[in-house]
Amino acid sequence: MRLFVTFISLTISLSIFPEHYDFSHIDSSKGLSNNQIEYIFKDSRGFMWFATNMGLNRYDGINFKVYKHIKDDPSSSPYDKYTQIQEDYDNRLWLQYANGGYVIYDLKTETFVQDIDSILMKLDLPIKPDFVEIDHNKDIYCYYHDKNDIYKYESEKQTIKIFTIANDEEHKDNEIINLKISKDFIWLLYQEGTVERLNKKTKAMDFRNTFFRENGGNPTIQRSLFIDKEQQVWLYPAISDSGVAYYDSKESSWNTLKNYGNEKLSSNFVRAMIQDKKGLIWIATDHGGINILNKDTKEITILKNEISDTRSIRQNSIISLFCDNEGIVWVGTYKYGVSFYHPNIYKFKKNRVTSYFNKGPQIFDCNRLYIDSQDNLWIGTDGQGLIRYNKNKDEIKIFRKNPNDKNSISSNIITALFEDQNNKLWIGTFLGGLNKYENNQFSHYSVKENDSNALSSKSVYDLAEDSDNNLWIGTLGGGLDKLDIDRKTFTHYNQDNHTEIHSNYISSIFTDKDKNIYFCSDLGINVIDGITKEISSLFNDNLKRDLLTSISFNQFFIDSRGLYWLATDKGLNIYNPIDHSLIFIHEKEGLPSDEVVSLIEDNNRNMWVGTRGGLAHIYCQFINNKLDYYITNFDEMDGLPSNICNLNAIHKDKEGMIYVGFTRGYVSFNPSNINPNKKIPQPKFTDLLISNQTIKPNTKYGKKVILDKTISELDEIILDYNQTNITIKFSALSFQNPLKNHYKYKLIGLDDNWTEIKNGIGVASYSNLNSGKYKLIVYASNGDNVWSEKPLEMMITVRPPFWLSWWAILTYVILMFLLIWFFIQWKLNEQKREFKHAQKMLEVQKAHEVDELKIRFFTNISHEFKTPLTLIMTPIEKLIKETQSQEHKTILSIAYRNTQKLLKMVNDILDFRRLDLNKMTLNLRNGDIIPFIRNICQSFSSLAADKSINLTFTSFINTLPMDFDAEKIEKIISNLLSNSLKYTESGNIDVSIGICETLPSNKKDLSIKVSDTGIGIAKEHLEKIFERFYRIESPHKNMPQGTGIGLHLVSEYVKLHNGKISIESTEGKGTSITILIPISNANNFALEHNEVIEEVMDATQTESTLINKDYNKSTLNKHLPMLLIVDDNEDFCSFIEHLFHKDYHVITAHDGQEGYAIVLDQLPDIILCDVMMPVMDGYAFCRKVKADIRTSHIPILLLTAKSSEENQYLGIEAGADDYISKPFNIDILKLKIEKIIERQKVLQNRFKKQIDISPSPIEIKTMDEKFVEKAISIVEENIGDPEFLVEDLCKDMGMSRVYFYKKILALTNKTPSEFIRLIRLKRAADLLKKSQMFVNEIAFQVGFNDPKYFRKYFKEEFGITPSEYKKTHQKV
Repeated sequence: MRLFVTFISLTISLSIFPEHYDFSHIDSSKGLSNNQIEYIFKDSRGFMWFATNMGLNRYDGINFKVYKHIKDDPSSSPYDKYTQIQEDYDNRLWLQYANGGYVIYDLKTETFVQDIDSILMKLDLPIKPDFVEIDHNKDIYCYYHDKNDIYKYESEKQTIKIFTIANDEEHKDNEIINLKISKDFIWLLYQEGTVERLNKKTKAMDFRNTFFRENGGNPTIQRSLFIDKEQQVWLYPAISDSGVAYYDSKESSWNTLKNYGNEKLSSNFVRAMIQDKKGLIWIATDHGGINILNKDTKEITILKNEISDTRSIRQNSIISLFCDNEGIVWVGTYKYGVSFYHPNIYKFKKNRVTSYFNKGPQIFDCNRLYIDSQDNLWIGTDGQGLIRYNKNKDEIKIFRKNPNDKNSISSNIITALFEDQNNKLWIGTFLGGLNKYENNQFSHYSVKENDSNALSSKSVYDLAEDSDNNLWIGTLGGGLDKLDIDRKTFTHYNQDNHTEIHSNYISSIFTDKDKNIYFCSDLGINVIDGITKEISSLFNDNLKRDLLTSISFNQFFIDSRGLYWLATDKGLNIYNPIDHSLIFIHEKEGLPSDEVVSLIEDNNRNMWVGTRGGLAHIYCQFINNKLDYYITNFDEMDGLPSNICNLNAIHKDKEGMIYVGFTRGYVSFNPSNINPNKKIPQPKFTDLLISNQTIKPNTKYGKKVILDKTISELDEIILDYNQTNITIKFSALSFQNPLKNHYKYKLIGLDDNWTEIKNGIGVASYSNLNSGKYKLIVYASNGDNVWSEKPLEMMITVRPPFWLSWWAILTYVILMFLLIWFFIQWKLNEQKREFKHAQKMLEVQKAHEVDELKIRFFTNISHEFKTPLTLIMTPIEKLIKETQSQEHKTILSIAYRNTQKLLKMVNDILDFRRLDLNKMTLNLRNGDIIPFIRNICQSFSSLAADKSINLTFTSFINTLPMDFDAEKIEKIISNLLSNSLKYTESGNIDVSIGICETLPSNKKDLSIKVSDTGIGIAKEHLEKIFERFYRIESPHKNMPQGTGIGLHLVSEYVKLHNGKISIESTEGKGTSITILIPISNANNFALEHNEVIEEVMDATQTESTLINKDYNKSTLNKHLPMLLIVDDNEDFCSFIEHLFHKDYHVITAHDGQEGYAIVLDQLPDIILCDVMMPVMDGYAFCRKVKADIRTSHIPILLLTAKSSEENQYLGIEAGADDYISKPFNIDILKLKIEKIIERQKVLQNRFKKQIDISPSPIEIKTMDEKFVEKAISIVEENIGDPEFLVEDLCKDMGMSRVYFYKKILALTNKTPSEFIRLIRLKRAADLLKKSQMFVNEIAFQVGFNDPKYFRKYFKEEFGITPSEYKKTHQKV
């Protein structure tokens, strides 16, 4: 049988690519301001700087901050294009612009300083240097052409060192065009090509070379110097503007590199040079790419742009180079931005096969990889057939299906690869059955109908061999097939013949060290015992199966620790058969994807896991039967051809190399050579945005400067309450794979959990922050999961608005506590009120019950009162008619009137009760109501006259016959007039009658209006004035208080007549009550046009008044003690006056104010006073009398119906001499008055005896005693003055002669002149006893002008003459 083999052989020389350089790229699409990169620099904080043809760029790995010149903006960059960037010791960038001048950019304040002379002067350096160079120690070197000197500013010592350049003829007109600083030397390049070297220590020129001056001619391109780490000098361009030359100090000659010769450059136009961390020299050329020179081997590696290779440099015109402290080489192109290289940026290098096939039109999708015993790499593709790569020969062979050749491979979709013990390669395909490759020939095994000794399915997904060398074939839909050792007989294992098998769809097969075979399906995992060949389920425990994330398994693997690794589309399951524990790893635990499709263990006992989202490296530690792990993920940014791994496309060869297939190629690597980036990130804050507006240092935002310097230099920011929508950017400043940098941050004071960022973009945004203090903590990691040791921290203080400031909050708290306190108090008071209300309601209910009992009691007792009252009134009436004595008539009249009052009160109580029981009825009779009402008014005329009130009756009609209840009308009018008289001190009371007609019904009502000019009623009382028991506390405390019954009865009587009652009142002006009673059954009457106005005052006064006045006149006796009676009741005054008229001169007053006026005028000997009176009550009257020195000696008896101890205490406290309760015993009253008068006389005698001129002080206890003491002292002061008379004494006492006369007479029973004379005589008697003076001398000394009168009055007082008195007492 002829076998046709299709293969393609490609041989590639390895010398072309001794080492592969993979670049990443940055251009304007990522934020770079311009793609022409003039200069590249990295500052001390870790930021990259790119000087472009249009703008200066700061780069943090993700974001650019661009500085351009903006017209009319002095804070912007002065220039757009800079050709050199250097940093000094004080974080200042020295920017050289196109024509050679310098601008300084302060990194701390983010400001440009165009006047560099101001900085130089602060450093004590001359101004206007031609060149400025800064070395690795941050020391500043300034070259001055006019001085021909180089000044060095040593930053550490802050000193200046000067290097002088020779000023001979040879240097005179030779201009220095380039200055470079190395460790020990200063290198100078002159315009004409001379190179010189100054020794830093000796300051001497120890090297001078004129080779290029002598051989270079006139260069059109300005030359530059480059000094490598070995302090070897390089010059470019070299001779004839081409290549680069380096000076060989051993040979003392220049060696030139050009694009011809042994050391051949790719281009002669050299633009820049650097030396990397490995010591390789990178030479940037125009249109020649990059030339990398190994100084030791003299080999040159040329890097150029390859269109098909995205990892090559972007352009072959390179104009700038820079190698940073991490070893990253930055390449600036002329038109395509920046490319940068580091060996660890792409951890997975491209291979020849992938590079070759990716150039083709088809996708290089690698389903399976296998290394055979001949070290050939077999690659099963998805559609491009089978590929064999011989690594030793660098030869590729491709095997594809040929429809015209039956012996070609059966399918171009390869799904399984396996080499058996006989070194036969077995190939499983999709829909192409099983293929065997042996001796460069393919043989086929396929499905045959009705043949049990054939393959069970056209699709073979995995292959394995057991300990007996049987070949096990996992199929898709046909279960598991076993091909015996002779490869002739098939045995089928499926669900039909083995119920233990979970599914006929086998995805993968795994053989352990004991040759047990595990095969995965979409419904579980089965295991075939390597010895007994029995089939069982891996997890017989259903509970354990239920714990798995999925029962559809992609691959199964047992690692060197004996752990079972189960790959599913829902994460990775790790089963420990020792303790039967399970560990689940998902995307949230660090996997790049939950869809796990391949597994392998490397020689370091770590696991590599292929997923649909990338490749994961799980670092494992198994201690005390416990697995600890951490995960590092890899994706296209790490060099993988794709992020999607293929099912089971993973293999490890005997040397530990791992091969992983992806949808766009494969990678092969030695895990030990995957070098992580171990550099610990040093994150920095990069920007602050408020409401999406970038905040610049020293720039006002609103009215406030938020940042006084760059945010990377700050550890605290203070914001106002309206600046709370903030975004803070930060960067790890790790550039190898910046998009793989991870961050986690937390705002202490707001966040409870850490927020993780996995896309490389470091930004934290917060909105509507409340006022307070916060701390933002940020941790950063590089792409290899190396985290920063110390967090980046920023204190954020949000100031509250003034209404939320601390003092405002304190105020609110105080107010809140006050409100709470008031609320609690209100609540307590409310509860108290409710309790009191409930108590009141209970009390009201009880009071109502008591009132009911009282009313019943009063009603019953009132019925009982009527009989005794009748028996009292009738005899009194009979006695009045029969007696002839006017005195007896007066007393009987008083008794009769008060009995009538008592009877009226009894009737009111009975009527009130009848109304309460709704038993009150009208007794209507027809009669003329006008004269009836007039007569009622006439009966009140005497009371009105007593109070000086003008009572008038006004009627618009003369007669009005109608039906009315005379008894109730009489009570209505009487109650209204009584109230008016009670609350009217003086003025007018008018009763007016009229007719009120209502239209259109023509209904007529009788209108009775009673008006007064009394004290009036407040508005708030008017609505309730007719309610039962409603009483108004009078503002005039001495006004009599009502019972709350009278007006209620009036209202009820009016309602019984179907009438209406209304009231109008103004406080202080008076009250009008109007009654409307329907006119019913009226006879003919006519309205008069003229009013009838009558004065209803009697022509004569009441009988009692007349009797009183006559009696007062008849009984006026000045020799009797004067008794003042103060009471508002006329009858009581008349009665008391009658009792005492024989023994006392009685005068009366009707209130306290009137009584006090009488006291001042008459100075009565004793006062009998009532307590309850209008205008001024008894207590006030008593206090006023006792407080007046003129009247304080007058005794007062309070007489009242208030007999409680409290009222007695008030009376005594007011100064009353006694307190007598009504009703009283007349004999006791007379006796008390008599005894008080006697005590007054005793007091007078005591005062008389107390008058003494002895030096001992008089004990003063009362106001009267003080009065007498004062009078005595005044007389004693003037005792020798014979002109000191009564008028002088009254003047000194501050009293009129009348008041003093009455007062001193009442106290001492001496007239004022007798009082003065008595004191003089007492002093004379004392002088007679104690002195040796003559009688005449003593007489003159005590104020007597005439000794004769002295002897006369002395003898009258003492009964003997002064001489006799002197003899008698001096002998004693």
